[in-house]
Amino acid sequence: MELTVLPPPTHGLRLWRVPLDQDVAARRHAWTLLSPDEQARAGCFALAEDRHRYTVARAALRTVLGRACRVHPRALRLATSRAGRPSLEPRDGPGTRPLDFNLSHSGDIALIALWRGAGRVGVDVEHGSALVDYVAVARSVFPAVEADRVAAARGEDRADQFLRLWTAKEAYLKARGVGIARLRDVVVRPGTVRLGTDPRSTGRLWPLDVAAGYVAAVVLCPGTRAAGHRPATSKHTRAMEGGRWTTLNCFDRYA
Repeated sequence: MELTVLPPPTHGLRLWRVPLDQDVAARRHAWTLLSPDEQARAGCFALAEDRHRYTVARAALRTVLGRACRVHPRALRLATSRAGRPSLEPRDGPGTRPLDFNLSHSGDIALIALWRGAGRVGVDVEHGSALVDYVAVARSVFPAVEADRVAAARGEDRADQFLRLWTAKEAYLKARGVGIARLRDVVVRPGTVRLGTDPRSTGRLWPLDVAAGYVAAVVLCPGTRAAGHRPATSKHTRAMEGGRWTTLNCFDRYA
């Protein structure tokens, strides 16, 4: 399985880029690394492309975590919070060494972030689309000042402006384990991101250069208490566009 290590923006943080459209041999190997629950979930995807990408993304995550914890990838036990955030169950954790991770997917790319240190990590990657009205979506989910910034941009800069804001906010919310409903409350500044006016909630922000046509960000946040866990389920994020609901590729379908 192909895993590309990306340059880390800070010590203790590691990042991997995973091409999800891999060959048959790689997909077959990936399948053997999944848990029975993950294999069952893969079977729920109607499209073969989605099944393959889910399989590769989950296997890549297990490969990275298995190496970090010195556990066979298939033997890892992953729990999921009520907000959909995955974590290692205590048995598979790295003992006294803090370890946190996050996974994001868009198009044919997945990003995996692994953090050793205090606090939690969030990562988000998005692929731009000419079919999305970014101004309409920005006005429905961003504060007015940010929506105006998106509207003022022209051409490809408009999508880039929207996605840089979105990935920063989404990575932050994922790090904190907070639902997408708080998106409008997230304040993005160069190098930092926070929830509302609370300075104690400030996280460190780094934009990532992962591939042409993609925008990505990673965020490190102060430690927060994890919410209760449940079996993994798919998440759906929608935003109002031109009077109708449009499903955005702004969530971890393969988390």
